[in-house]
Amino acid sequence: MINKNSLMERVYNYIVNNAGTIIFLWAFWLTLEYFALGPVSYLQIHDFGDYLPMRFVLSQAFFQHGFSNWFPYSACGVDRLSIGLLNIFQVDNLFFFTLPKWLACGFVKFLQCFLAGYFTYRLCGDCLKLDRMPSIVAGLVYAIFSIQVLLVVQFAGLLGGLPFILWSLEYIGKRESFSRYLLAFVLGILSLFSSNFALSVPFVLPMVLVWFVFVRQNYSLRFLSIYCIFAAVVVIGNTPVILALLTNAPSSHRAYWPVISPLCGGFEGVLVNSISEALFFLKNNVAYLGLSILGIFWIRFKDRRFLIIMLLLAFCGVGAHLVNPFWVLIKPYIGVFSGFQIDRFYNLAPFFAAVSVGFGLHFFMRGWVLAPKYTPNSKKVCVQTILCTILILFLVFHSCQIKVDHAIRWGGDGSYAANYENPDLRYLADSTTDSVPFRVATVAYAGLHPAYVNAYGLETVDGYVSLYPKRYQDFWGKVIEPLTSQDEEIYNYFHYWGSRIYLFAPYESFNKFEKIPFSEYYNLNLLSLANTKYIISRKAISNEHLTLLPSQIPQPERGWADLSTVEQVKRGLKNNFKGRGLYIYKNEKCFPRFFLVDRVEVCQDSG
Repeated sequence: MINKNSLMERVYNYIVNNAGTIIFLWAFWLTLEYFALGPVSYLQIHDFGDYLPMRFVLSQAFFQHGFSNWFPYSACGVDRLSIGLLNIFQVDNLFFFTLPKWLACGFVKFLQCFLAGYFTYRLCGDCLKLDRMPSIVAGLVYAIFSIQVLLVVQFAGLLGGLPFILWSLEYIGKRESFSRYLLAFVLGILSLFSSNFALSVPFVLPMVLVWFVFVRQNYSLRFLSIYCIFAAVVVIGNTPVILALLTNAPSSHRAYWPVISPLCGGFEGVLVNSISEALFFLKNNVAYLGLSILGIFWIRFKDRRFLIIMLLLAFCGVGAHLVNPFWVLIKPYIGVFSGFQIDRFYNLAPFFAAVSVGFGLHFFMRGWVLAPKYTPNSKKVCVQTILCTILILFLVFHSCQIKVDHAIRWGGDGSYAANYENPDLRYLADSTTDSVPFRVATVAYAGLHPAYVNAYGLETVDGYVSLYPKRYQDFWGKVIEPLTSQDEEIYNYFHYWGSRIYLFAPYESFNKFEKIPFSEYYNLNLLSLANTKYIISRKAISNEHLTLLPSQIPQPERGWADLSTVEQVKRGLKNNFKGRGLYIYKNEKCFPRFFLVDRVEVCQDSG
């Protein structure tokens, strides 16, 4: 037994008795950089940074113009439902409506992290009956996974909230009264308004059923009726999204993607990439997998639950990647299901990895204690406690590595304020509030993304859109034809994938210019036809029809590529705190906005 007076016992007892507080503090630490510096805090750019401005402008448009399924702010306008990420009734909009935007970003990330960790702990302890310390470690593991893997902002969404859903359904299933069906309905509503259909529902709903049938062996008629109510609410509630996808997908840019994209290097390239992804997962999770394998071998595969969870982990983390090349081959023959991306099951792998770690810590060398021999009053320590402590220290070290990476990205990609509170863009948006409609375009050079201007309520001709008409892709292909005709890599990237509708920048070429020769890379006439009144860039542009507007932020004398690493760090820090200098040009050739009418009525000439 552990000596009651030992420091380790006091620490152990505090952790076990205050699990919720520990996970709360852990989530706070993991997300600290998202709000600690106020408006100049860190902001994750990839996916998260492109998605947030759409959420901001959607909220703004709702209060100004009311509810609409049309989203005019990207790619000259797209169907809001087909994008999938833009649900005005999403739960976390409550925070974007009521808090400063930078604080809402950090708070939502914190809440996502806390819910992921806390309900993993509760699921392991309450439902799987694992020891308290292993359950807490499993929660800490999934919390750190939620920062790295889950790219979409969610409150208790189907990916971030999977442990919450599993724990809740288990709790609901134990209730004897009719209220269990009402609670299942409420859980379905919460999940409906806190998740993205295309990214989560087709993967999570089947996996929830697999969990209860095979892991929990709970397939009674009563429980299945509870699950069916929950699943029906989620699916039926997503009917408008499903119909929008079925309507728009056949004529979208995705419908014309080749079965084997040239970007992948043929079937062999897809296979090699899939194997690489599987090996990458194994390499990055070797510590967790090693502990889990030790645990399953230690008990000689005798715990069925543990074995099935390991199999699910193997499928989601490795198998889904290896199956993907062969799934690609059958896509032409499965019709509407061809859009299903089977490798998306990898988003569930972190959850099963965290739970398997809990099982490994629970079983490996269970009951063993260590104590110095031949020492009077020796203090015995459980091996489980030692292993849990080592893993917690590893997680703390890993979290510090993540923060170093975030600090580097913060300096390079810019803070929240640098991207979403630029005084020049704010002035442009405010000064044109009552003007005739117009759009803007962004030269995607040196980390500048088109979606940033959406945060100011400005409409764009470009953007990062998951589903848009193939005709618009054809149009944009002509806009950037001067560039793609001389850069095969960008040509293939846009035409064979194309979700990024960008004024792409060949970085090496642009570095050598003092000013970008705009007409050599983009068709300004077509941009003018699309009502593009302003062009935004981080580098000066040369074109006789573009007039540079005055700026509130002095432009740097030297280009980014001419700076040393130390100078780039200093420039990045200055941009984060004092604002990023931009070049904003007015297009003197811009055409006014035009519309197509539904019906034409011819009137008699009064003369």
